[in-house]
Amino acid sequence: MKKQIKQFQKETGAIAALVTVTILMFLLILGGTYMAITNMKKSQLRSDIRIQQIYGDDVENIEKIYNSVKK
Repeated sequence: MKKQIKQFQKETGAIAALVTVTILMFLLILGGTYMAITNMKKSQLRSDIRIQQIYGDDVENIEKIYNSVKK
């Protein structure tokens, strides 16, 4: 009986370690994704501000301007 208890405790410890590592990896991936999205939003905001600075009142017509430059 004691042998079975020790074996169960070893298995439980291994499972706990595996769950802990899995959770840490998930948090790492989640943190990286959050940082990437945050940086992307900041970059888009800077781009929008720069467009407004360059084109001023013509911001409403930006698609027309883009299409004329693209041709």
